Amino acid sequence: MANDRLFEGFPPTTREMWEAVIQKELKGKERTGLNVLVGDATLPPFGVAGDADQATEARRGRKRNGNPWRSTVSVDATSAKANKLALDALTGGADALEFLGKPNDLNAVLKNVWIGAVDLSVDGDTEMLDSLLALHEAQRTPAAEVSLCMGFSHDADVRGLKEKVAKYPRLRLFSVSDGASRSSAEALLTGRSLLSRLLDQGFTIDDASAHVQFRLHLGDDLFWKPHACALFAKHGQRSCTSSNPPMTARTIRGSKRWSPTRPSTLC
Repeated sequence: MANDRLFEGFPPTTREMWEAVIQKELKGKERTGLNVLVGDATLPPFGVAGDADQATEARRGRKRNGNPWRSTVSVDATSAKANKLALDALTGGADALEFLGKPNDLNAVLKNVWIGAVDLSVDGDTEMLDSLLALHEAQRTPAAEVSLCMGFSHDADVRGLKEKVAKYPRLRLFSVSDGASRSSAEALLTGRSLLSRLLDQGFTIDDASAHVQFRLHLGDDLFWKPHACALFAKHGQRSCTSSNPPMTARTIRGSKRWSPTRPSTLC
């Protein structure tokens, strides 16, 4: 990349250099008091590149590759500063945007945003879906890279969209949240009911599940919550036993989103 030469102007940092900085901040206190116990393992309070063996079994989920995290920022789409807020978020490192509310001018909100490089979540309708797909087409986004959640009303009849959305494997039409109750069980029941509606509208179980996104609130315990997500995914599979072959989880975006989809994409 063109930016790579920037790093040549700075000397590499070593573990010893970082330890000296940490020890200064601790003012002589023992660093071992910052260790974290996870089961039988003791995790140090910091690490440097090269500490982890990339060949080990340690990874975010069950997939080794093609399983990226997303940093998602919520933006009030009705705000006059929505475009600036979105651009500030993306400049700051976010690669996913969640628009709250329906914008008056979608093109103005997305001005100078390369939407093919980010995941978008909106509260939309078929008209907005057409506008977003047209924008993707104008930016020449490959169909397989269109990453979008429309957040349709759960009682929406989408049978007329079946052929249109078939070529977009990462396009989710519905979002299911555990809501204020933070109940994963309720989210599963809602998702199961939604899948049944999609089956009644002529979708196959694989296609229907690929168009539903689950949003789970994980809280602060990031050591335990990934296991909770894996458990949620297993229960999700049981809700779709008519799938042939069985479905697996597709992705957890920003540590809180999960969508069942076809095999070989388990998170």
